[in-house]
Amino acid sequence: MFKYSKTKVNKAGSVLKNKTQHQNLEVLESENVLTYWRTIHAPVINTFQATLRTKISKKYKKNGFVAQRLKRAPSIIAKLKREPHMKLSTMQDIAGVRAVLKNLKDVFSLSSELKNSTAKHKLISESDYIRNPKKSGYRSIHLIFEYANNKLPECDELKIEVQIRTQLQHIWATSVETMGTFLDTSLKSSEGPKPILDFFALTSSAFAILEKSTLIPGYEFYPTKTIFQMVIDQFIALEIRDKLTAYSVIVGHIDKHSKNSRYYLVILDLKNKNVRVQNYSKHQLEKANIDYTNTERAITAGAELQAVLVSLESISGLKKAYPNYFLDTNDFLSKIELIRNLIPKM
Repeated sequence: MFKYSKTKVNKAGSVLKNKTQHQNLEVLESENVLTYWRTIHAPVINTFQATLRTKISKKYKKNGFVAQRLKRAPSIIAKLKREPHMKLSTMQDIAGVRAVLKNLKDVFSLSSELKNSTAKHKLISESDYIRNPKKSGYRSIHLIFEYANNKLPECDELKIEVQIRTQLQHIWATSVETMGTFLDTSLKSSEGPKPILDFFALTSSAFAILEKSTLIPGYEFYPTKTIFQMVIDQFIALEIRDKLTAYSVIVGHIDKHSKNSRYYLVILDLKNKNVRVQNYSKHQLEKANIDYTNTERAITAGAELQAVLVSLESISGLKKAYPNYFLDTNDFLSKIELIRNLIPKM
């Protein structure tokens, strides 16, 4: 039984991207509609994450992990503003599942396996940002599927985005988000200081060299040693290490032994410099989404918070899957040191 029609969902999207033009009650109701819309994507996410975890466990000897998330309201609204013709009901990445694997061979193998699956869910689009990386330096494979389940009419035909990336690509992407947090800008959407954006595009090219993969547009004809040296030069000139290590946070109590937990609301409190994690069982998804919406309302009102609602197989993998919410860039900095150490050998 549909609680809200797609017409109502689309109207909510329209209201949320133009909040100042609407009354507070209408905005609040639209936020409640968005909460509902995100919540009904849960069965879609659960189906795909279970499939990915099984495949990784069996074929890739657990050399990888799977994380899933419901898209943050600020990201949804920003996308609706960027793409005026898009409707909330047709947005393809409200639900997202990410598989992070050890190397490119595993990434392409899993991608091929999913694309050629006999499952009833329909592949509707593919974007290979590894063979054809974005100018920003972003590299990953995105597969958009249409969920098929006539027993769940609310969920039937909903879309889900499956991202598949290597560990090195994951390190780069989460470091971009962490730096964006420090600078209070969306670097991952190519917003922010050009020197910083250029540094991350350059660094992604260096990482692509380490993986023997396609370089970022604009760097294809540079010698490897030149790219590596440019990374180190810009790393020093832009004081990247200082920027990434100047802000530390205290991780609050996390109940690591709660076997019934399925969902985790991760809240990064920039003002008080701490991270809080709220646990929810598989039967508490609606409550988790309501708490998620209330936290986002606080953010809209000016609270210095970032929040994401995720689902993981175990709490122990939370920091590995979402290091940007813990402001953890140690892996990124270690890769920069690797590049620095390789230069004298060339």
